[in-house]
Amino acid sequence: SIGPRFQALFFSDSAQEAKEGTKFGQYLESVLSDIQDLEIDDEAIRTAVESVVSEVKGLIQSKKTQFVKDRETIVYFKSFENSLIQPLVAALRKVVEAIGYDEACATFSEDSPIPFKFEDFTDHLSGLAEAENVSQFVDFLVMRIRAMRTDGRLMKVVSEEGDITLNKWLDGFLCANKAKITVVDMSLVPAELIHVVAAVVARQIFDALQKYRGSNGKSLPTVLVMEEAHSFVRHYGYDEEGVSSSDVCCKVFERIAREGRKFGLGLVLSSQRPSELSPTVLSQCNTFLLHRISNDKDQDLVKRLLPDNLHGLMRDLPVLPSRQAILLGWASELPVLVQMRELPETQRPQSSDPDFWDVWTRQKTRDVDWKEIADEWQVVRQSYEKEAKDEEEKDASNGAEEY
Repeated sequence: SIGPRFQALFFSDSAQEAKEGTKFGQYLESVLSDIQDLEIDDEAIRTAVESVVSEVKGLIQSKKTQFVKDRETIVYFKSFENSLIQPLVAALRKVVEAIGYDEACATFSEDSPIPFKFEDFTDHLSGLAEAENVSQFVDFLVMRIRAMRTDGRLMKVVSEEGDITLNKWLDGFLCANKAKITVVDMSLVPAELIHVVAAVVARQIFDALQKYRGSNGKSLPTVLVMEEAHSFVRHYGYDEEGVSSSDVCCKVFERIAREGRKFGLGLVLSSQRPSELSPTVLSQCNTFLLHRISNDKDQDLVKRLLPDNLHGLMRDLPVLPSRQAILLGWASELPVLVQMRELPETQRPQSSDPDFWDVWTRQKTRDVDWKEIADEWQVVRQSYEKEAKDEEEKDASNGAEEY
């Protein structure tokens, strides 16, 4: 592969950068390092690369100078004239064309869902920082990214194993040919990662629907339903920088709430604490289904959603029975009391109250195998099973050889 600084030089306005002598000289030295790291088998291409290396070295040496100040040697570069840079760019272009580099790669950005390896990403960041002589500001970021790479909780999300292409991923979440419900269970995702995962999934779906609308001229009706929405769309201070993962996640859903309708993307929020939701998202909601609410702060928020002549409904919210709710907004001309259909026991969510009394008085029993839970928690069982499987395959192989 061609180094990132080689790409940056090849596709940048070198004439303008050449005016910044010292900065461009350091930049050119890093480019030279990348060129020398290329592994090329073709003899003709290798000869061309060696010629470019010689030319770059000569250009660097002709402009590199130094002086001593306070017993310290200071190295700097004189200005690079455009007449010296253009032949070098032409030579680099010929080498790149001979290697077969695709110029379309120059249009890639951080918004392009192109597969990459973690090692390449961190090396790319380090290369860019070195080229701009700002490594001291980026080293800690690179170290944090590499630490995330080794985090076992994130491995299932960023693992390079498996063969999942973008079209397969989209087909798993979105389907234009038939009605489809996709459930993304993030109940066991660690709190440090859940906002990152939710934000990436939501943004990919939103971008995919935008692309679909652009290529087909019509929208693909899709709805995102968020249970425990206050975990993802939590209100944050607008005077803050908003750089935490939870703030970034909230901003993604705020954009979906504002712009998603034109691309056929709807949003359904389910929360027990509506007062913690983002005001931007709530302002875009046009239908509300209010179940029992007992918290004063949540009741005050709901009261602002109702006309003055309907504030009497607030008296009923704290005492609403299970499965009953008040429907108001665009879906109903007037607020109306509705009752949810009762589901069979096999289809009900596992959200019933714990059987404290029955378990504590031994009327019901609970069998607990903490060893199994601990092994799964510590990822021990998988390694044991892998070792056992390897032993079985080894014994089978030995038996076949003896036979």
